[in-house]
Amino acid sequence: MWDPATDTSIEDAALSANNLNELLDLMYANFERMNSPQCEALLGLAINLSDEVAIWLKAEEKRRENKPD
Repeated sequence: MWDPATDTSIEDAALSANNLNELLDLMYANFERMNSPQCEALLGLAINLSDEVAIWLKAEEKRRENKPD
């Protein structure tokens, strides 16, 4: 998982966003064939990925607010 305290690069956040997109695309394409526990597990993964992106965005926003012009 991306840690804003040690990694200031956007690549990890972009990778998490891309992984989330791919996961949701896969789930949408196969939704009718998935059983409930599988769907629940994948939704949990999607929530974790979206949280990683949100953490990065909040840290980046704070960094930019504290950056001298």
